[in-house]
Amino acid sequence: MERLAWLQRSWATLGQVVAWVGGVIGAFLAFHVVLDPRLPVEGNDEVAFVRFAGALASGLILLACNRWRLSRHTRRWVSASIALLVLSAALFFAYNDRVRQWTGVYAGLVVVAGDALTAEAQQFQAKLNRQVTNDQLLLDAAGQADLVWPRSGRVRHFEILAGLYGLAWISSAMCLICTLQAMRCEGVLSD
Repeated sequence: MERLAWLQRSWATLGQVVAWVGGVIGAFLAFHVVLDPRLPVEGNDEVAFVRFAGALASGLILLACNRWRLSRHTRRWVSASIALLVLSAALFFAYNDRVRQWTGVYAGLVVVAGDALTAEAQQFQAKLNRQVTNDQLLLDAAGQADLVWPRSGRVRHFEILAGLYGLAWISSAMCLICTLQAMRCEGVLSD
């Protein structure tokens, strides 16, 4: 019975911690775009750092939640929730827009495209005398994206996509944490 009472008193804090953990896990594990379909998992130090910094920043919000939990702080938490909701929506839509522009599908994998075609891909497109989709270019190159786009452009697109995706997840988790904190400050959730 004592454990149940403790859970009832502290479920807002547990919810915030769960939101943070879920945001961090989602940002690190759910990314579905690959740089090369022949390699299992990819990433680089810059992408890992952006995700780590985002996870650290969202974790610091938990410290702020412990410090600013009075009813007079409600307006600030609501403002932070709204700002983070707008930010996470903007990041989500920017990510999805870039995925549509900068990827193609080959063998069920979402593969990053570059911003300029190689000479061979330009010749292929000229021979067809029409605009060719990224999916068609990948299919013609048997999934070897380096034959279609220079690697440097593909790596840049991959880093941007991974950053947008990770930041969208983390900002969504931060929005949920701030919303729970605003509810706690207002007395909707018991402490």
